Amino acid sequence: MKAFPTFLSLGGGRSPSTSTIHSHTTGSALPYHPTYRRTLSNMNTLPSGNGGPSLTRDPCQYGISNTRTDSNRAVMLPLTRDDINPDKPDNHGQTPLLWASLNGHEEVVRLLLARDDVNPDKPDNNGRTPLWVASCNGHEGVMRLLLARDDVNPDKPENDGQTPLWMACLSGYEGVVRLLLARDDVNPDKPDNDGETPLRWASGNGHEGVVRLLLAQGAVNPDRLDNDGQTPLQCASRNGHEGVVRLLLARDDVNPNKPDNDGQTPLWVASRNGHEEVVRLLLAQSALNPDRPDNYWKCCSAC
Repeated sequence: MKAFPTFLSLGGGRSPSTSTIHSHTTGSALPYHPTYRRTLSNMNTLPSGNGGPSLTRDPCQYGISNTRTDSNRAVMLPLTRDDINPDKPDNHGQTPLLWASLNGHEEVVRLLLARDDVNPDKPDNNGRTPLWVASCNGHEGVMRLLLARDDVNPDKPENDGQTPLWMACLSGYEGVVRLLLARDDVNPDKPDNDGETPLRWASGNGHEGVVRLLLAQGAVNPDRLDNDGQTPLQCASRNGHEGVVRLLLARDDVNPNKPDNDGQTPLWVASRNGHEEVVRLLLAQSALNPDRPDNYWKCCSAC
């Protein structure tokens, strides 16, 4: 049996933390979603002096996890050797391909995908595949390389049920969303374990372009409830996203008066949060009951 070397380190810098996984490519903060923050938290995996996780990471893993592009050439050299395992995961199950995909290193991804001993759809311990992490960060070039493979499942969810499309919609990456919606094997209305769909989070985060793309899909239910009974309209109304509210109210299959499990309607949450323009848009709907109380008998005028 061939013995593979135990790797220590290659290249300087550090692995991206929970915040830099998203913001180093977008310049913005992580979108609000507790599961999104939780699932990415394990990516901060370098040994630390304050009791942080300690990993065995090889040159490929550590070099690729470095976000500096000048480390790419250093990574490619060991990948050309026959005595190095290019698919070896770290303690979190994260392979060199996953890290290259996460950081958008297209040249490294090409080199890894050219090898027969690399599984391009290998999930880490949280069920996150290379395609999944590429979609999180909007790396369209990496996405195209992975989607060109027949052995990559473009609709594979991680352990919380969130698919690559789900994550791209959450973050508002229209280019990635277009790539995935062009596939026949991607369900545009697939909910996660909490019943939350891509449209629900695109609406809640105010990504109008993504909402338009999703609403153009016949398989998307624009009024679908999550496990808390919340619709995309309620999420957009709560956060004051007027453009998204207009898009949803233009649909005949969206009920502007639908309450969640607490009996709170889109008008209730918009009023409570002081979103005047959204309140005006909702009050213009003939089907609306402006005085409907929630389950605790608070009407909108009392918010």
